Amino acid sequence: MAFATPVAAQHPTTQGFIFGLHVGAVSIQAEDVDRATGGGGGLYVGYGLNPRVTIFTRVDGANIAVENAVDVEGAWGMGHVDLGVRVHFPGAERSAVPYLEGSLTGRLVDVSELSESSSLGVDEISFSGGALSLGGGVMVYATQTLAIDLGLLVSAGGFSDVTLENATPKGLDLNTTSTRLNMGVRWWL
Repeated sequence: MAFATPVAAQHPTTQGFIFGLHVGAVSIQAEDVDRATGGGGGLYVGYGLNPRVTIFTRVDGANIAVENAVDVEGAWGMGHVDLGVRVHFPGAERSAVPYLEGSLTGRLVDVSELSESSSLGVDEISFSGGALSLGGGVMVYATQTLAIDLGLLVSAGGFSDVTLENATPKGLDLNTTSTRLNMGVRWWL
């Protein structure tokens, strides 16, 4: 009986305004370059249109560790901004609600404090571009309006813009895939 799901959690809601915070792990893989990983967190805001469909925006930030990058050795940070749709699969009287989601994503990688050995001759470089993100997960409800959310997202696209301090060279198209594993709380208002 101590592990029984609370009665209120057996009738979870996915409608109305939703707010959430999460922590997570991120990795990025570029063409012919080793995968880099790191950790961070983010914010989630959305609105459940009905029991199945939620529109949302999510902002994630992370510090990532990059090895063997002589020309871009420094402090790496990565951000994602998602605008998307989540589809829930609620069941009758259960506290776990799986979901799938898709979003348009903007990504930014900023490298500061470049090492003296860099041949780029600058202190900071940033890459940005768009991506398409697909993912899924499960929300486990503690109460009718409060859930723990565990989700996995994969974002694929290119970095089409690069900025070397104040200069913006043209012609970059670096295809990358970033993966995010997030765990957080979601609260319906």
